[in-house]
Parts: sequence; structure tokens; C-alpha cells
Amino acid sequence: MTSANTSGNNFNNPSITFDSDGYPVILYDYNSSSQHFIECSKFITSTSFTNIIIYNGGSYAQSNPCAIFVPQSINGLANGRICVAWHGQGASFSGNRIFYSYSDDGGLTWDTAINPIANSGANPSITVNKNNEIFIVYDGFVDTSYDDICMIKNVNNVWSVQIVIALGTTNHKRNPSTLLDMTLNFSEPLLIYKDMQNLKVGFYGTWTVGEGYTLTMENPVTLTDGQQVPIVDFTVKQAETDLTLSDIDTEKFSYEGTNLNTTTASIKVSGKDNKLNSLVYAVA
Repeated sequence: MTSANTSGNNFNNPSITFDSDGYPVILYDYNSSSQHFIECSKFITSTSFTNIIIYNGGSYAQSNPCAIFVPQSINGLANGRICVAWHGQGASFSGNRIFYSYSDDGGLTWDTAINPIANSGANPSITVNKNNEIFIVYDGFVDTSYDDICMIKNVNNVWSVQIVIALGTTNHKRNPSTLLDMTLNFSEPLLIYKDMQNLKVGFYGTWTVGEGYTLTMENPVTLTDGQQVPIVDFTVKQAETDLTLSDIDTEKFSYEGTNLNTTTASIKVSGKDNKLNSLVYAVA
């Protein structure tokens, strides 16, 4: 994909994701003695990639891009969005800052890179939840003696202030790696990090465990070993009034319709979030 036959010119730290067509987009940092870029190689044909500059750092080093693809089902954009975070230096600040950019056309063009916060940071890991909230977790510097694990989040295109996740008080906490799972609804991403303070891999995050069921037997039965009982995990209503479940067999649930408004019958079917892919119903 890339080649640099000059000593001191290097392509480093690749991060791979995909565009909306499922083709690979590979992001990396390019560094030489005088030039520092964040670039991406976008798949064109089975034997061809095109290299695109995302950010030109000039004489200031840029490093460690982390990229994800957020599909249309999450953000509503026709081609989805490729998001990338990295750390780099600049003329207006000392040390490293977190940078962020995105592409809405599969990696061909990129939005102007920004520093979402003024705090120093390095080694970002980016993820997103099912509500299209973007999270960047990184090495922060709250206490200048040791590195800390910090986070910022983007909700409705507004970036939060820095949030401290794990404070390094006697040694460094570094190199977070976040889970990318867009089926989850979380306020804090699941992540692991290098905990040099406690000589372990740190684990952090919140998630919601399935609700489970409260079962009420309308007609109690005695079961034999291995016998199954159907569970009705949805409700049927008209105008917020429950319809009466009149019969269950191996293929269908039947509800009593004698109390329906025969002029207009607006039926509401509500089900739990489960593995059921589709629901077919008929009114007779």
C-alpha cells in the first residue's frame, strides 16, 4: 500500500475501518524529518489504494490515529461517517493535544481537524454508542507527575469537558482501548487500559444487563421434564386498553376483539427488546 525508501521516512501506527460499501480504509501517521501527516489509504480496486492527506502537521509530529465507521443506521447519514482521533503537536500549544476529524464520503474528503478540548492528551481510542454519541478516551495529564485515563464525549455535536476515569497517583495509567459495539446504550464506554500503578490491566465502563422476565401463570400447569410453555412477551392494546389474550397454540397468540371500536381500530403492539426478528399479525 505504501513505500518510503528514504531513511527517516516512516508510515506508522495503522488503524483499519470500512466505508459504507464494506471496503477497507486504513489510517496511519507519516513522519519524516520535516513533514508530519495523518493520512488514509482508501480502497479503489482489488489492487489499488489511493492515499489521502487528512491533516498536515507541517514540522509538528502527529501520531496514533484511531478510526471507526458509524453507519447510516446510527447517524442517518447516507454514507455513514468515518471518525478518527489522534494526538499531535502544534504551534499554539506545548506537548500533545487530541485531534479529531471525520469523513462523510467514505474517506475521500475530510472535515477540518479540530482540538475538541484544550487539555493535553495522547494515545486516543474512539468509540460510539447506539445513540450516536462519540467517545474519545486517552492518556490525560491531570496530575503532571503521572498519566491518567481521561475521556471526552460528543452529544449532538457538542464536546464535553474532560472527564477523569482513572487517576494515576503513584504511577502511570495509559493506553486505553475502547470496545466498539453500536448495539449498546452506554454513558461510559467499556475499555481496558495499562495500569502501571497496580500492575494490572484496568477495566472500566457501564452497561445495562437484560431486564429478564417476571412470569405470571394465568392458568397454572404442572410440567414434565423438558416440557415447554409459551411466554407472551408483548402486549396488544387499543386506546391504551389491553385486549384479552384468548388462546395460545404452537403457531399463534389470539386476542379477543369483541370490545374493539368497529369504526376505527388502532391496535398497538408492544414487545420487549429480544431476538424476535419480525412479528406478523392478522385481524379477522
